[in-house]
Amino acid sequence: MALTPDRQLTNVNKAAEKMFGYSSEELVNFPTDVLHVDHDNFPAGNSIVIEYVKGQLNIYDNPFGVITNASEFDSHLANIKNYLNLSTSDVGSRKLAGETFTIFGQGSALFCIPGDFTPPSRFIRVLFFTLSYIETKNAQDNFSQLFHVLSSFDIPKGSVREKNSDVTHEDYTPVDDRAGFEKQGLLLQDGKQQSDQGVVHLLKCNLDAKKISGFKMETPHQDVLDVTPELK
Repeated sequence: MALTPDRQLTNVNKAAEKMFGYSSEELVNFPTDVLHVDHDNFPAGNSIVIEYVKGQLNIYDNPFGVITNASEFDSHLANIKNYLNLSTSDVGSRKLAGETFTIFGQGSALFCIPGDFTPPSRFIRVLFFTLSYIETKNAQDNFSQLFHVLSSFDIPKGSVREKNSDVTHEDYTPVDDRAGFEKQGLLLQDGKQQSDQGVVHLLKCNLDAKKISGFKMETPHQDVLDVTPELK
């Protein structure tokens, strides 16, 4: 694809036509806004969900800004009613029949938050973490905090398996990614060695390339730093 400095499309190749589902004639001379959400003009991050169910087009306002791959969006909205008790504030103590009972530890107000890896459970979990997210003014702190949130969705290798005939497939999380819209960057974190992080500056990439490019994030194994001498 080629565009002018003010983001007007001037050329759209076959790969882009296949990717976006539009012909070159439908896109040329239009702004790139027709292909993505322009976050410069939509700083609030408002979003909608567009999905086909049994051939029927459904469009929903998505005030939460979260989504999973299944099931239908309206079923997620209905499922929220099962978790209206979730809160960031611990329950504390309670007196029953003259006896005082106290909580075992922190997080009592999150009791029964779903922890499995199914899409409906992931939706509830990410919804709560999104609504309780404390944003900072420091971009690096936000990245770090977000990866803490994402790590709660990581699938450890071996915990989810699917057997097909005589072959067992393991599902796990190989990499986490986070898009930074203000910097047009994509921050990646290796699932095997989480100290490995990389950033892809999208506007510096050859988006009109004819071949798919790749890269390796893996670095030589890093030993754990011995800080014992610092304690003497």
